[in-house]
Amino acid sequence: MTTRPKPLKPTEYQTSELPNGLRAEVAEMPFMESVTLGIWAGIGSRHEPDAENGIAHFVEHMVFKGTKNRTARQLTTEVEAAGGSIEAYTMADQTCYYIKGPAETFPRFLDVLADLYQNAVFLEEDVDREREVIREEIVMYREQPNQHIEDLLGMAAWPDSPLGRPITGSEDSITAIDGDDMRNFVAQNYTGCRSVAAVAGRITASEVLPMLDSMLGSLPAGVPVKTPIQASSAPQVLYDQRDSEQVHLALGFPCWGRFDERRDALRLLHVLLGGSMSSRLWQKLREDRGLCYEVQADVLTLDDVGLFQIYAGVDANNVEETLRLVLAELRDLVDNGPTANELREACQYAIGTQRIALESTSSQMMWAGESLLSYGRVMDPADARNALATVTKEAVANVARDCFTHQNLAAAFVGKTKNPTAIEAILKGW
Repeated sequence: MTTRPKPLKPTEYQTSELPNGLRAEVAEMPFMESVTLGIWAGIGSRHEPDAENGIAHFVEHMVFKGTKNRTARQLTTEVEAAGGSIEAYTMADQTCYYIKGPAETFPRFLDVLADLYQNAVFLEEDVDREREVIREEIVMYREQPNQHIEDLLGMAAWPDSPLGRPITGSEDSITAIDGDDMRNFVAQNYTGCRSVAAVAGRITASEVLPMLDSMLGSLPAGVPVKTPIQASSAPQVLYDQRDSEQVHLALGFPCWGRFDERRDALRLLHVLLGGSMSSRLWQKLREDRGLCYEVQADVLTLDDVGLFQIYAGVDANNVEETLRLVLAELRDLVDNGPTANELREACQYAIGTQRIALESTSSQMMWAGESLLSYGRVMDPADARNALATVTKEAVANVARDCFTHQNLAAAFVGKTKNPTAIEAILKGW
């Protein structure tokens, strides 16, 4: 008789806080070979003044250019020569630096990351050089329609707002930012109470926490960040007319933040509408009509606001048909809600993908760090799955009715739209 293997010990979470206010989370995964560690600053592009648009992202670039202890080359070589990888990203409300590699190299990785986070020097010659790199990045994104459409939709959804500005800044705004500006930005924002550290993998909290205290405990405590109040403004329809065979289109509906009780219903709405290959929009636009290679829906969620987004890239001759089909699906969800079967399938898909993702130390680190930064605690993944499983058809229908309204509709188009007048008539008539 064969015996089934014993189940692996589940991931265990341990939360701690350093005296300077830095919050830390360790996800112990003793069955893994790797470890992933990240340090977050709870600061992003929405916190920037107009004159410094892009500074959070600029700083994210510049900390890799050298510290008081390491050159730019040493920062990457010490990680990669030990079998690891180092990455970073900036969003509207957070900046994250993280390293993944073999578990036994954790002390070296933490030393590099803590050095990068605290001791960047921001030499003016490096600032000038990296400014040109970011200019090229801005141009690259602008010339890639599937990237530029995201910035354009943000502008349409949140006009005259920090959330409507590109995270990279503009070519004009980054010209005015210098090394002193960045040093001041880091001194104000890379502080204990605005920072979170998360570690996941084959390591224990008893190993991690003393090292975190040793390497990050000297950060000044600072004061909590104040999230700007998002003023209500009417969404717009924006065009970037350019010669291209395809038109990339995006619809956006400003919605609720991560603390709203409707967040789970909103997530399942996005899954069943355009979050998988079996979703309504994928089946209708790609499988039934052959109108596009890619169509998707997603939800951007911040503390106080969110944005429900729908995206597709289609032939310029098919823009109007695509819009009508998308809006018809939205209208059906508003009028009739989802079927019991599609809600059940969307729920199982969302739960299954979460379970699979959290087999990775990187995903566990992101789950722990983002939860701690956003909610002040780490949500048990099982509790999150149970919350999804209790969402009803009526809850999803109510969210669709509240979200998908004409007054709440923003739209963006990148490409050579042949008849903007017809497009706006379709949008207004919905």
